[in-house]
Amino acid sequence: MILFFTGSQGLKGGTERACADTASMLSDMGHQATILSSYGGKKSHYYVKETVVLDELFVRRKRGVKGFIASLWKLFFYVYKFQPRVIIAVESISFLYFIPLLILPNRPKLVNWEHFNAEVELGVRARRYSRWLASRFADHIVVLSHRDSEIWPKKFPVSKNKLAVIYNVNPFSTYPHISAENKAISNRVKRVIAVGRLTHQKGFDLLVKAWSEIDGSVREGWDLAIFGEGEDRSDLEELIRSNGLDDIFLHGQSNSIEKEFKSSDVFVLPSRFEGFGLVVVEALSCGLPVVSFDCNAGPSEIITDGVNGMLVPNGDVEGLSKSLADIMDDGGKRMSMSSMSGANLDKFTMEEVSKGWQSLLNDVER
Repeated sequence: MILFFTGSQGLKGGTERACADTASMLSDMGHQATILSSYGGKKSHYYVKETVVLDELFVRRKRGVKGFIASLWKLFFYVYKFQPRVIIAVESISFLYFIPLLILPNRPKLVNWEHFNAEVELGVRARRYSRWLASRFADHIVVLSHRDSEIWPKKFPVSKNKLAVIYNVNPFSTYPHISAENKAISNRVKRVIAVGRLTHQKGFDLLVKAWSEIDGSVREGWDLAIFGEGEDRSDLEELIRSNGLDDIFLHGQSNSIEKEFKSSDVFVLPSRFEGFGLVVVEALSCGLPVVSFDCNAGPSEIITDGVNGMLVPNGDVEGLSKSLADIMDDGGKRMSMSSMSGANLDKFTMEEVSKGWQSLLNDVER
């Protein structure tokens, strides 16, 4: 059995989606896969193959020191009972729960699967400690980008020989690629689209500022559509109002983001940091040129600057504004970049990603 241990597979997010896709992929490859959630994991928000087992330690989240200790030992006895040959910590902080497993004779092989980047702790001090533990006791550490594979050894030198770069699967990789040439020509308002949680990480406040600096003559006939929800909604609404920007719309979450991509013209990623930025891959799959901050980690491995998108120095609001204005004002450039949007996507297909996981598992099980 390959056991994925995660927070809650019932939540909606990139980590949960990647876990569902990867467990399903490994099941198709002939592996017995189980996704074990700390809580609320008997149902997955994202589709998983019926051959993947969904299980949970608790129905509801256990908080505090008592909850942490209870989770430690419940996971220990779960592993003792079912004897998985490989356990994957889905997101580094989950590795903290593996501490008791280290005393097991013939313990399972331990894999730490990083979903952020090693520079980011998100205000959680335990995250750094969990990475320190993983660097010493994990048999392998999976990261989502080559840039992150360079950061880990600088922060945790003993991790150097344990690292493997395996991209997340592009969920749109089985769909036919769409370029601007295939989109219906109409008199509709053109649209820049952004997608993500309304949080500090995703940088939508920077995007609103950048949009406000674009000349009105360029913005005429364009809208900025932001899809997602989060704790920063009220702050963003106030920022939009105070700048008199009636061409920015906060649409909330979408149940069909592919449809929204297909009815847009440009995708923008204003994130301060990313684990990888799979949404960039999704946007390119739908034929959208991308304007993105060159943040840690991921966008520079997906976007070829000047070919299928534009990379802007991280946090450079003026640069983001100018790049957006440039691509909005130049239909030929948009068409050219759209036609090249699928050029760099083969490495994110299930076929290619599965090779990375199989190679890792072969190495782990030697």
